[in-house]
Amino acid sequence: MSQPTKAEWDQVAKDLDSFWKPVFFLCDGFYVRYSMVRWKNKLIIDVYVNGYMKGSWYGMNDEMSEEARRFWRPSVRAKYKPKELKFWEKLHGKRECKKRGMYDKIIYPFPCWNKPAPLIRHLIKHNKDIQIIDSKTHEEAVSRMNHE
Repeated sequence: MSQPTKAEWDQVAKDLDSFWKPVFFLCDGFYVRYSMVRWKNKLIIDVYVNGYMKGSWYGMNDEMSEEARRFWRPSVRAKYKPKELKFWEKLHGKRECKKRGMYDKIIYPFPCWNKPAPLIRHLIKHNKDIQIIDSKTHEEAVSRMNHE
C-alpha cells in the first residue's frame, strides 16, 4: 500500500489546475489519466480509465461500475422534482410517498471533475495503492492492455 506524499499531491493539484498538463496514476491495477480540457466554454478535468471513458460505466446507486465508483465524480439528485412530488403527495399522501421511496436521492457518476481537491480526496478514499506514473509508462501499459 503506497500513497503519494503531501508534496506530490500538491504538485498533482497544481498540474490539474493548468491546461493540457495531464496526470497519470496506477491505482489498484487501473491506469488512470486526468487532464484539464475545455468543454462547453468551461474548464473541466476529464477522466480516462485504462485508456477509455465508457458509456457502459454510467450506472446509478448499486449498479455503478467499479471504474465509475473509484474515479468518476459522484453526483446526487432527487428522484422526483418538487413539482412532481407535490402531485404525488396530493394523490397518495406524504406517508405513502415516503413508503414508496419518492423522497430518496439518486447517486450517479459523472466522468469529469471541476476542481482538483475533491478529486484527490475521492482518489484517496476509494483506492488503497496509488502511484503517480509518467506518461510513457501509462501509454505503454494502456496500449498493451488494449492489444491483448
